[in-house]
Amino acid sequence: MGCAPTLVSRRRHGARKGDRTTTRRRRTWYPRRPRAAGGRTRTRSVEETMHRRLIALAATGLLFVTACSQEGASDGDGSSSDAATSSDAATSSGAASDSQDPSTQSPPPVGAVGLYDGWVKATEDDMTAVFGRLQNPLPVDVTFVSGSTDVAESVELHEVAGGSMQPVEGGMTVPSGEVLELEPGGLHIMLMGVKKPIVAGDEVVITLEDADGKTYPLTAEARTFDGGGEKYSGGDGHDHEH
Repeated sequence: MGCAPTLVSRRRHGARKGDRTTTRRRRTWYPRRPRAAGGRTRTRSVEETMHRRLIALAATGLLFVTACSQEGASDGDGSSSDAATSSDAATSSGAASDSQDPSTQSPPPVGAVGLYDGWVKATEDDMTAVFGRLQNPLPVDVTFVSGSTDVAESVELHEVAGGSMQPVEGGMTVPSGEVLELEPGGLHIMLMGVKKPIVAGDEVVITLEDADGKTYPLTAEARTFDGGGEKYSGGDGHDHEH
């Protein structure tokens, strides 16, 4: 604590104006200001104090916003990762289901004659069959009468009758605007004299020809399938099974 003298002038009783007065000293006490290094008194204005407080508050708010942003980004990344994992699992499951179930079908595209959802039975034998859906969006009927492929010596259009396969008389006709189903136990495209084993995942290209001589390239993917046990009586007099 420090103090400073204060001079107080009082006029003596009975003294007239202009006379010498008696001066008494009175001490006034006040808190001592803190001194900085070097003995100088350090003072801080109100504006400086408020400015420092505002800076502190702004820094606190910035830290809070940054923490919230990082937490939100972390949550978003987790959700995206979970969604991507679920999507990948669903896609893998669907792909596996399609490869195991040959009857899986999707709506055929419009505008071209072709084989959709086409697949061929994987085999190491000299015969196999092609299945799928033949679609004809044209305004006229299309009749397929023959075919060819690089993976086999010949292509025949077959049907199953009485548990045995036989060539379709007159070819396969796909009516205008309709779809002809090729399936095990029914109509199918037969590959005779397969030149090398066809394994699951291989793509086989077959070209069908209609009655007017126009050709239609078709693509089928090889799948593992046990088959319906149909028999085919070949020209060598022996029954073959596919």
